[in-house]
Amino acid sequence: MMQPENQGLENISFDSVSNYKVVKEIARGGMGIIFLAEKNTGGILDHVVLKSLRSINPEEEKKFKEEAEIATHLRHENIVKTYGLELASMSKLPEDFRKLIHQENTSLEKEAPPLSFFEKLIGKKSQKEPEEKNLLMLIMDYIKGTDLYTILVRHIQKNLLFPVPLAAFIIARIATALSYAHTYIVHRDISPENILISEQGVCKLTDFGIAVLAHQQPDYWAGKLLYMAPEQIRGEKLDERADIFALGVVAYQAITGISLLYAAPNLEFEEQIRIVSNQIETSVVLPHLVRKDVPLELSRIIGKMLSPLPEYRYQRASAIVNDLEKEYLYAKGFGPTNNSLASYIDIFNSDFEEYNEEELQQLSFLKDSKGELCLKRTLDVEGFTKIGQRMLAERKGSLIVNQLRRIHKDKKESVVVPTAESPIIKVKYLDNVIEGFNLLEQNEVTVGRSAKNTIVLPERIVSAHHASFFLRNQSPILEDNASNNGTIINGAKATRASLKEGDKIQIGSTLLYFLWEKQKSTNENIVNISLEKPMPLKNLPQDFTLEFLPSEEILTHINDITEAFLQDTPLGIMKKNIMVPAVYEAVRMFSGESDANPIQLRYYLSKKYISFRCVSPKNSNGYEVFLNSIVKRMDNTIDPRTSLEPQELAVSLILKVFERIEMMRFSREIEMKNFF
Repeated sequence: MMQPENQGLENISFDSVSNYKVVKEIARGGMGIIFLAEKNTGGILDHVVLKSLRSINPEEEKKFKEEAEIATHLRHENIVKTYGLELASMSKLPEDFRKLIHQENTSLEKEAPPLSFFEKLIGKKSQKEPEEKNLLMLIMDYIKGTDLYTILVRHIQKNLLFPVPLAAFIIARIATALSYAHTYIVHRDISPENILISEQGVCKLTDFGIAVLAHQQPDYWAGKLLYMAPEQIRGEKLDERADIFALGVVAYQAITGISLLYAAPNLEFEEQIRIVSNQIETSVVLPHLVRKDVPLELSRIIGKMLSPLPEYRYQRASAIVNDLEKEYLYAKGFGPTNNSLASYIDIFNSDFEEYNEEELQQLSFLKDSKGELCLKRTLDVEGFTKIGQRMLAERKGSLIVNQLRRIHKDKKESVVVPTAESPIIKVKYLDNVIEGFNLLEQNEVTVGRSAKNTIVLPERIVSAHHASFFLRNQSPILEDNASNNGTIINGAKATRASLKEGDKIQIGSTLLYFLWEKQKSTNENIVNISLEKPMPLKNLPQDFTLEFLPSEEILTHINDITEAFLQDTPLGIMKKNIMVPAVYEAVRMFSGESDANPIQLRYYLSKKYISFRCVSPKNSNGYEVFLNSIVKRMDNTIDPRTSLEPQELAVSLILKVFERIEMMRFSREIEMKNFF
């Protein structure tokens, strides 16, 4: 109920002024050009997507506005938000922008030829007065990330296929979006390009309402024909079941790597329609009969989505979600999430070279029947059944067939060079502190409560000499030393076990992980700095290593370098301000507070994180001082009388500022990271 003091205000209206500045072109197609734009509302800046639409007649515009109004009211986690329409006068747009629009918009009417001097003299009027033309633009939320089409193509180009569970998860999320949207609108244009994945792993369906304008655009439909339901190709009235069929086609492609429907793109559009129509009339080969690694229960769900007759398909998208989640995704109690999808894409983007123990735990559902974590789903002919290989032969010239031919050729010509990987044991001391031990650098890594162990865990439930890690014939082994409370691997007690990538070990309440890590390349961009030779602060590279004697004067210069390095990062001002002294304190501590020995500090900036890596000199005690302080925090044995000492305050600052601190015992490296 409205408060008395607010009564009478509910009908107040006011005008809002927003300014749009085009940042860059994102894409273009049959419907127009898509731009990334900066929206300025009262000095507050935000990024949005502008979709400029081709010239349309009044009847089309009316119909489109009706659909766009419905799309604007859709509010769902898995749907890209549409904010509305904007009309911009073409005459007021910059000339370069008008030319760009005119190039794409061949349907613009030609202006009447100018009058001659004699016609003007006698007062003759132009037969057709020039009309003021407006550019119609749809305003949508900007999703920073990628789209499913790009992900699938990039996998094939790297001789991979997208993991089956993650593909099924994406389909389930989009089906959830459709379940909500179908109360109001039918999408009509489900395709991999219209499925976006944010950097946080949230799947979003975009372009609601756009398809209503595309019925007369062969250029637009040429790429989307392969995802259309039979009734849509025949021009019949559509309902939500057409979207379900299209989503099934997307699922088929994502899971098998093969397009269910295929027509060579160089054919005439009418010929493509004829070929695809004939393909639809034949029975669908279920995915598990195409690829050997597709589960039967998932295959049946996709098959039901793809029935040529609407009455035999799923009638509601919500039923797809229920079956996917109960029968496949979470049948074992755990499965994909937004976070695991984001983690996988990050790992994929790093060429499977950068990942940590937490990301592997999020992807534990990718383990095979032997317990091996399979991050890569290899693309090769052997992974397809005989039926699948025949389907590939029928799709001559497609991306996947061309790539398989390259793979076959490369196998004959290339020599496989094994990658150097190290077996690493990682101990999680605190939420953001990890210490790693390379089994190649020490014959045995022991764990226990006794101070004589390599890894000291102070808990009473941990035995004095609890367990050992070592290599036997290059295979990493964990052996429990008849401990009182046992050693747990992946939830089960074990006395001796061969370790696999991503294994989680619990000793007491402490978690340890096993990973194979590629050996890090040494950074050749080492800059020696001194008071006489300071580091220039302008145009700093994104990856460089400083070597210096850590005197107070040089550490002051390090503050200036850190501040300049942070300047162009997306971190907030408060985070930047507190990170400068945190790096300063870290260097002081890891150097052993001595300026007698040089120390190295690496600065690294990627799209996802910023990191600072120190190498503590061997004859200093800086590494040990930091580690001892961490162990005290594990056991809550910090004396309140010493908690305010400079050393403990420095450790507290470092722990508070950095989201991940990873130490390597034998190389004495400490890397501190913050993620964007």
